[in-house]
Amino acid sequence: MNVFKTISPYTDHLEECVRQKIGGLCSCGLSNSLAILEKSLAKVTPPERRHLPQERRSITHKFRVEGHKGYVTVGLFDDGTPGELFIKMSKQGSTMSGMSDSFATMTSLALQWGVPVKQLCQKFVGVAFVPQGHTGNPEIPEAKSLTDYIFRWLALKFLTEEELTEIGIKAVTP
Repeated sequence: MNVFKTISPYTDHLEECVRQKIGGLCSCGLSNSLAILEKSLAKVTPPERRHLPQERRSITHKFRVEGHKGYVTVGLFDDGTPGELFIKMSKQGSTMSGMSDSFATMTSLALQWGVPVKQLCQKFVGVAFVPQGHTGNPEIPEAKSLTDYIFRWLALKFLTEEELTEIGIKAVTP
């Protein structure tokens, strides 16, 4: 339940009601909603960042999308789930290399803060921009972008058949 959606119609009056509630004078009908909100927020636990061990297993995959070559390395938590992502492009210093490195850092943080791989794949599979085209990988013959390729590869590597079907990826057997 999203508590904030519950009170969104009352946002104009919320600040005034909070002031009145503190003084015990709330009469605008929000006192019950505020009590529910207070109880709900008391139950909410903030997310915690899950840190990877100092020594960890990883998987490195060489890729190519329409002539752009690179490596993606996935660092794994002890349970085998991905916890960090590194992307190394062949043309160092290029805009694509810098953007890929930044995107990998953001993805790593998302994984460490508990965003599921499936959710990331749902969001980034199918994203289209240049470079796009042939990959040379029989499991992912075409990619709409480097992002599309990397998240298709992550999906094929770390999601179940059922999860692949849910997000619309068909496993291509070479």
